Amino acid sequence: MGLPLSYVYLNTQYHAINELSFEDRILKMNLNPDRADVIIPALKIYLLAMKWSGGRNIYVPKIGLADGIIKSLYAGTLT
Repeated sequence: MGLPLSYVYLNTQYHAINELSFEDRILKMNLNPDRADVIIPALKIYLLAMKWSGGRNIYVPKIGLADGIIKSLYAGTLT
């Protein structure tokens, strides 16, 4: 599990990243094109989930969903 990220931090990052063009997200943030494309909607989802739940912090996993499923299948905890 990763470290907790605060609503304030994520909101600040959302507004900063939202100002960048797709190309700038790739060049300045060193993001892969598939990540540069989805980072803004993903941040918005996290922010809305925190707002609706009243959460001040959120734990963001270090690995992606697909990697987590593969890891669970390998460990035998997911069938």
